[in-house]
Amino acid sequence: MSTSVGYLIYEQLIKYQAKYSGDNVKTVLTAIHDTIMVPRYQAAISAIRADLDAAIRILEDNGVPPGLFAPCIALAERISKEKFSHSGPTLVSVANGWKTLYVAQGCPSSVADKIVSALVGAAAYY
Repeated sequence: MSTSVGYLIYEQLIKYQAKYSGDNVKTVLTAIHDTIMVPRYQAAISAIRADLDAAIRILEDNGVPPGLFAPCIALAERISKEKFSHSGPTLVSVANGWKTLYVAQGCPSSVADKIVSALVGAAAYY
C-alpha cells in the first residue's frame, strides 16, 4: 500500500465520488423530503407569515399610506429572517441596524419602532 500524496488524493476522490454521486444524493434528499424538509419549511413560513401579519396590522392601525408599505414590510421580512439566527441583545442590535436602513428608505420612524418592538419584543433604541 502506497502512502504517496497522489494516492491519498486518489482515495479522497473515490470517497467523495461515492458519497456525492447523483444517485446517492437524490436518494437521500427524496428520503428526507416529507419527514424533515417539508415540516421545517412549514414551521419557518408560518413564523414569517405571523410576523408579516403583525407588521401589516401595525401599518393599518397607524394609517400608513399604501405607498409606504414596501419599506416597512421589507423591514419586517428582514427582522423575521434574522430571528432564525439571532436572539436576545444581538437580535435587538441587528434589528435596529435594519430599522435605520429602512427608515432611510421611507419607512416612518415611529412605525419602524413599533415593528421592531412587536417582532423582537424589545423597544428600539437610538
